Amino acid sequence: MNKITNKTGIFTIDENGVLKEYQSTEVNQVAENVWHCLDIPEGVRVISEWAFRDCEILERLTFPKSLRMISAGGAGAFSWSKLPHVELPETLEVLGDFAFGHSSMRSVRIPKGLCSIYNRQFKGSSIGTLYLPEEFRADDTPRGFCEKYEWGKEQYGYIRSMLVNNVEIGEIVFE
Repeated sequence: MNKITNKTGIFTIDENGVLKEYQSTEVNQVAENVWHCLDIPEGVRVISEWAFRDCEILERLTFPKSLRMISAGGAGAFSWSKLPHVELPETLEVLGDFAFGHSSMRSVRIPKGLCSIYNRQFKGSSIGTLYLPEEFRADDTPRGFCEKYEWGKEQYGYIRSMLVNNVEIGEIVFE
């Protein structure tokens, strides 16, 4: 296990780049599960399930360019959290099932390189503004996502599946 420390805390990462544990610094932590900011350091490739569950208030959240997967194992890495603007990195390949389930976010930007289109990534969440790449058609059907993550007949259009899963979206912007 490797420990990386930055101004927002101590991150314990295994040899495969999987974030296993986070401990906030005293300066960053206001109360239990209430942090000013979260800067996940370079070298983290996978944010494991329940890593930041129930984060009550977060003013700033940044992801590293090394990140490839959020919510390994299928449970929500950021579920039941109140988050600011969430800009997922272009390097992200898999946004796991229930990654941001039942969370509240001011805005979310989905990267065009995202390969996995799960139907419950944001289940029960509230998103002020959802920014989608223009590769996502207005008819709710994503174009050209990676075949290795395609699940055949159960595949929904991305926006439609978000609505089916009770995601409240204030505005959708195609970029």
